[in-house]
Amino acid sequence: PADPAVDQSVAAAIDFEPMPEVRAAMVRTLAARGATGAREAVAERARDTREALEVRVAAVQALGELCDRGEVQLLTDLALRGRAPLSEADRKLAIAALGSLARVAPDDLATRLAPLAAEGVPPDVRDTASRAQKAKERCR
Repeated sequence: PADPAVDQSVAAAIDFEPMPEVRAAMVRTLAARGATGAREAVAERARDTREALEVRVAAVQALGELCDRGEVQLLTDLALRGRAPLSEADRKLAIAALGSLARVAPDDLATRLAPLAAEGVPPDVRDTASRAQKAKERCR
């Protein structure tokens, strides 16, 4: 269960942890605890282009688990990078963002994801976008 003091301590400690796999585990722990007070720290990890990919992916997934509606545009931007990913990182972040968008379920989800139904979008991204629109597990 969430404990704001513990959650803030974990969130603050992420900045001092040198190992990416441990930072990713810390982010996943915050999500599992339902640490809504740590949303900003999690979002910072998702936005940080210098952060290790596994940490960014964990943070993007955590935003969905924490039902962070304030980061819908970030999630959309990351998802849309899947249209023509320039790297494996773009593809992994796009797929993670699609999962989080499915969970957060903004009212305009279909409009946000429409560009991912186009021809030329990698099949795994297109299929994930389609499943995101049909997902049953949503934030309340």
